[in-house]
Amino acid sequence: VGRDFAKGRPAPTDAAAWLKRLDALPGEADATAGERIFFNQKIALCSRCHQVGERGTRVGPDLTVIGRHNNTQKLLESIIQPSREVAPYMRPWTITMNDDSVHTGIALRRGGNSEVYLGLDGKEIRLDKRQIKIKHESHSSLMPENLALTLTTHELRDLLAFLMARR
Repeated sequence: VGRDFAKGRPAPTDAAAWLKRLDALPGEADATAGERIFFNQKIALCSRCHQVGERGTRVGPDLTVIGRHNNTQKLLESIIQPSREVAPYMRPWTITMNDDSVHTGIALRRGGNSEVYLGLDGKEIRLDKRQIKIKHESHSSLMPENLALTLTTHELRDLLAFLMARR
């Protein structure tokens, strides 16, 4: 507790060095431990925004079959550099209403007199278009930068093993 997990770690832009570091760890990656990390509400916080199967919240991409379409390096890059590639449909919007209330979410539907966004809590936000003062689309991910630095290197390796097993 209290030790600096970031000490001696590669830069977030160097996925190859991260993979080398993970591969140098003794023992085997534990996908079962990675699953516990994914769904833990105090460690990685993954399931607060992502779903695997029917578990989790659908704010970020569904990760049920993430291992089918990615290699370990690509998946690691998505974790250590979450804003590197953000699909247009996953870009967050910040909407300021005429009453100065502010909402943030992923655009779901726009039509008629309302717009619907998926809020950070996974619930839909329905807004009256006529009451919108300002809308701003961000090209940054909702996933916090440096989230991987809150995990030990072993935890990160186990989390990757769990996600890569999702086929």
